[in-house]
Amino acid sequence: YQWSRRGEHVRRWYVPLSARDIVIYSTVTFAGWRGRGISPLMMRHIIEQECSGTGSQAYVDCKVWNRAAIRGIEKAGFRRLGS
Repeated sequence: YQWSRRGEHVRRWYVPLSARDIVIYSTVTFAGWRGRGISPLMMRHIIEQECSGTGSQAYVDCKVWNRAAIRGIEKAGFRRLGS
């Protein structure tokens, strides 16, 4: 599962958010489903559904030590803003 929230519902974040921006966080892939590309696929689906044609940006939050999550985020096409 993945949680997402619009910028209008985020009080403070690491970068300025517009009301229509999306933040994806708290991604969990159950052990039996890991390594199948589900997390990046879900991220791309959320972005397609929530950002298409709105001019909004999508961001993902992840702990710096979570290498598996970082790989999945990068496979979804995101680039790192901070360390």
